[in-house]
Parts: sequence; structure tokens; C-alpha cells
Amino acid sequence: MCTTDSCNPETGCVFEPITCNDDSACTTDTCDPALGCVHSPIACNDENFCTVDSCDPANGCVFEPITCGDGNACTTDTCEPALGCVFTPITCADDDQCTTDSCDPESGCVYQPIECNDGNACTTDTCDPAGGCVYTPITCDDGDACTADGCDPESGCTTETIECDDGDACTTDSCDPSAGCVHTTIDCNDENECTNDGCDPETGCVHEPVECVDDDLCTIDVCDPESGCTHEPVECPEDTMCVAGECVEECTRTLIIMQGACPAPVNPNANGVVPMLLVGELDFAADTVVHSSLKLRICGDADGPHIVPLERHIKVKDLNHPFEGTTECGGCTCNPDQHSDGIDDLSLKFRQNEFADVLGLLPGGDVITVELTGVLENGTPFCARDCIRLVPQGN
Repeated sequence: MCTTDSCNPETGCVFEPITCNDDSACTTDTCDPALGCVHSPIACNDENFCTVDSCDPANGCVFEPITCGDGNACTTDTCEPALGCVFTPITCADDDQCTTDSCDPESGCVYQPIECNDGNACTTDTCDPAGGCVYTPITCDDGDACTADGCDPESGCTTETIECDDGDACTTDSCDPSAGCVHTTIDCNDENECTNDGCDPETGCVHEPVECVDDDLCTIDVCDPESGCTHEPVECPEDTMCVAGECVEECTRTLIIMQGACPAPVNPNANGVVPMLLVGELDFAADTVVHSSLKLRICGDADGPHIVPLERHIKVKDLNHPFEGTTECGGCTCNPDQHSDGIDDLSLKFRQNEFADVLGLLPGGDVITVELTGVLENGTPFCARDCIRLVPQGN
């Protein structure tokens, strides 16, 4: 079937192969001796799902790319040779926290601004692309220190007048818009020198009478509203003097300063002590003197400063006897005869430097009369005098 048989007179039988070309690039041409020409279609399968396989008789296999369009703007259309069309959803993220990201099949990505309203009148609502909604508290400061500024979520800023009452009756309460509450101390001065003006936070101004007592029983203590306290000396009859509030005869008791020295030398600028002896008598019990009543001052200066003896050095001793000593200011009587008499005396010591610091005496050689006053335990006042000579250091 695959030859054309003939006979050549000269050569004998001739078997010419037949031609099985059907001129189609889509077949494979062969010859089957039993059947003759066989035209087998070729296989045009490229195993690629992204092509449509066909055959063109003139050219052979044809692999046409398929179209993967799903008509959806929200997908990216591609083709995988092993799978075919792939429709991948696109990512609609603009990295902006202030939008809601979505996709419309017709138009593609849609970025819708979000609503940042917290419904609170006390905040300003904004949006930060990096963080989203921001609710910033508003400032309700009205610049007035006399109001308390607040905020109501429903209505917004509020202002209330502050209360400046400090509960103190000693202040006038007011408010300064710049500084706030002002509590000004009230003036409790009643222009009266006889009152101590103060203020009680509960009741207000208090005017307490001043205490004009100078602890000197020999003065009359009164108060003048214009000038204040005055201490007028008690007037005593002639030849008497005031001691502890009573008029007594002029100094008649015996005072001896530094036994054996007359007049006693005292340097008022020096340290140390000045010894004195208040002499007891039959009618004068020196050992019953009230120590706290003892005062030593310059003679005749009843209103002047005074000094007191050192308590630890006050001793009861029988060291001398009474004599007619100094009784007048400026006088100076010495007693050369010194001996005990069986009657107790009172030994005293005064700080030497207090003669300058308190009494105001300065060294210079002057002879000064000093007087000692006090009272006995039975209330009897007394006075005694003696003299000193003011000397400089080293004499």
C-alpha cells in the first residue's frame, strides 16, 4: 500500500514509494504497508494554563495567551502557568490613621476620613495621621485669679467666683484679679498709749490695758493715754525716804563696803566681786532680810538702775558692830574700830563690772555714795549707805 507497483521491460518489476505529504503542519505523515498513508494529528499542548493551544495547518502549533481580566478594580489579575488566572486582592492601606481604608470594585481603593468627635465640649478633637484621633483638653483659664476655672463636658468652660474668707477676724479679705486672694492685716492701733493693741483671729482687735507696774513700791504708777506709763516718786515727809513703798527715816542702818578700806576702792571696769556687810542690830535682824528685795543703787537716784547681790554668796555672819556711819548722799564715814558684837550680820557680794555696766559708773577717782534698800521678813523696810572711790585698773 505504500508503493506504486510497475514493470520495466528492461529491468523487471519496479516498486516506487508513494508520497504521503498532506501539506498540513498539523499532522505527522507516515505510511502503513497495510493501510497506506497515515496522517496523525500532532499534540499542541504546552502544559501552560495561561495559553489556549491550537494548530495552524500552515504554521503548526499556536499558543495564544489567555486574558485574565475579572473586571474588579480591587484585584490584581495575573496568570500562573501551573494554575491559570490568579486574581489577587489589592492592599488599600494609605498608612494614615485618620482614614478608613476600603475598596470599590468599580473604582478601586477608597480612603474615607474618620470622625474624631468624642462628644466632649472640654476637648479639641483632631486627628494625627500617625496616631489617630487626638482629644486635647481645652484651656479654660480666663486670666482672672479671682475665679475658679473648670469645664463641663456638656457646655464647655465654666468660671466660679472664689471665696477669699480666711476666717481670720484680723484681716480684710479681698481679691486681686492678678494675684488672687489678698488678706490685709487690719490696723488695731487705737492711738492710746495705755493699751496694748493686738488682734484675736476669732474676735478681731483687742486692746488690753498696759501694765504700768515697775516693781518699785516707791513710785506711783499711772498711765497717760498720750504719753503712756509714768512712775511718779512717792512723796515722803522731810527727813524721811521711801523704802519698799513706805516712808521711813533716812538711811540709819549700817553698811560696810570692804571692811578695812575707807572709802572702799572699786574699779567698775574690772571683773571680780565687791564684798559688803549689812550690820545687824538689836532692833534690826539682818539675818531676816528678804534676799530678793535687796537693791543697790547710787544714792539719791531712787528711779535709777540698781544691781542685786549674788545669791550664792549671801551669808549670815557676825563680823562687825553698828556705828554711826554714812547717812547722807555724798557723805563718807569710816569706822576704824571693827569687832563682832554677838548679833548676826548679812554678808553680800556684788559683781564689780556691774557698777559700770548697770550703774554707769566710770573709773576716775570720784567718791560715790551708794545705798542698799530692802525689807525684812516681817515687812519692815530699811536703808543703809556707804561710799566707794572709783579707781582705774591696778589701783
